[in-house]
Amino acid sequence: RLPARAYVDVVLRHAAAEPDDGVVELLWQRALSACLTYGAPDNRQRLVDRLFRAALEALHGAEPAGDRQVVWARTVFAALPAEDALPVDRILGGESPWPGLHVDADLRWRLLRRLAVLGACPPSRLEVVLAADPSWDGHCRALAVRAALPDPVSKREAWRLALDEGRSLAERRAVMDGFAQPAQEELLVPYAERYFDLLPEVWADGEQEFAIAFTRALYPRTPGHGRAVLERTDALLKADAVPAAARRILTEERAALAAVVAARACDAAAGGREGPGQALTCGPRSAPGGSATGGRTPAR
Repeated sequence: RLPARAYVDVVLRHAAAEPDDGVVELLWQRALSACLTYGAPDNRQRLVDRLFRAALEALHGAEPAGDRQVVWARTVFAALPAEDALPVDRILGGESPWPGLHVDADLRWRLLRRLAVLGACPPSRLEVVLAADPSWDGHCRALAVRAALPDPVSKREAWRLALDEGRSLAERRAVMDGFAQPAQEELLVPYAERYFDLLPEVWADGEQEFAIAFTRALYPRTPGHGRAVLERTDALLKADAVPAAARRILTEERAALAAVVAARACDAAAGGREGPGQALTCGPRSAPGGSATGGRTPAR
């Protein structure tokens, strides 16, 4: 198994040479996931900084108006380490610091979402982007941005909206999508018991499409408290309190959380072995899923 820091090293060294833009974007998305989700938390910021700097350098050197330039812009925004690392207000206003790059609504929302996660999204910034994109998609993305804010009040409101039957399924999905962020795990801990207590009721009384979305999107992905979540999941599965569709999702989410817990331990152990010529692996496999793009857990 490849530790998150080693996976990021591989992507940084080799991914830019890939000729397919879609594959490049996928590899960098997986590398960022390795940093934020599968890597040791105490090494998270260092890895994100490395990805940001490398992607920003690639963006500066990208062919103007090309597809690869858009890929690098998306990657730069997703890995933004702090609001002062870019002229964010100019970009949110539609200006591009990079010749040839059209800052469309999608890029603005991507940047705003990252700023929200960082706690750097005051209402004024949201208003600027929402005014430029007053569409239904913009409305839903604004809900996700608000849900991603790293404070208890925003999380309580997001939880309330996710359960609001007066909202459309698209709105509730958007809120749930923004609610759980890897760097906000301590804010999410209080919702674990609420999730498990509410799940049987959601399946008994709610529409199935919402129940499926709720079960998967709001499963408590809190590796720092992984043992408690895994035990609670096992207890619910043993009690046979939810239908087969819910049990299948719970089983999948349980396996994914267990993999994250193991991956973080692997990466933390690798941190003590870093050095010239040192092979950083955990277990018999040297690459996630057998390839750079295979498998659900890129840094296992």
